[in-house]
Amino acid sequence: MIDIRVEGIKKNLENKKIIVICGSKGGVGKSTLTFLLSLVFSRFVKVGVCDLDFTGSSLHIIFNSTSTFKEEDGIVLPEVLKNVFLLSVNFFSKDNPLALRGEEITDVFLELLTITNWKDINLLLFDTPPTLTDPILDIFRFLPKAEFWVVSSNSILSFHTTLKFVKLLKEMKKEIPILFVNRIFENDVKEMDVYEELAKNFEKVVFVPFIKDLESFYIDPYKLFDLEITLFNELQYLFTQFLRKEVS
Repeated sequence: MIDIRVEGIKKNLENKKIIVICGSKGGVGKSTLTFLLSLVFSRFVKVGVCDLDFTGSSLHIIFNSTSTFKEEDGIVLPEVLKNVFLLSVNFFSKDNPLALRGEEITDVFLELLTITNWKDINLLLFDTPPTLTDPILDIFRFLPKAEFWVVSSNSILSFHTTLKFVKLLKEMKKEIPILFVNRIFENDVKEMDVYEELAKNFEKVVFVPFIKDLESFYIDPYKLFDLEITLFNELQYLFTQFLRKEVS
């Protein structure tokens, strides 16, 4: 049986650049990185942020948003920061728990992407749950042109599981240009053979520093730019080098 939503998604997203923020482990900073990327990229284009962790959505908390969508030729996403628009299942679940698996997750995935009015949003960031869960598999199936930006902590355990994850992405012939290494631990990753093996799969490796009291910036995230850290310059470089031509 043909699901008409699949064709609807293809039509809605055919001219959109989709970046999947993904990783093999939980707690490595995928949601935080999605937030930081949207903060920087929104200086240049309108950014849609999609929280695909349906059973543990958190981006509405990070964006300090109590907004919800409006209905106008589909659902119109709330602007949670200037030029940043959020799609979250929490708009519908209202902080109630969701117990979903298999086809139920696929159904939510298709429904959300079908009914959303993306308007002139050209860049989409998809925040995903860890490892090869259903949302990642659904992206493989329904959004074959999506690009995967991989996140790992600087833990030897995270590097090993991320390496397996990357091998699968390469077998699936997915674009994986960027690796983000979140500095959770005090160590020298360049002394780890597994890091060297992992890093050679990417065009660019970005080290994400520990940002003290990061959660206090959720109320006014633009104050993050006042911090003297090089991360934001690196993220701006990523937009210039990897995205500008495709989303301008």
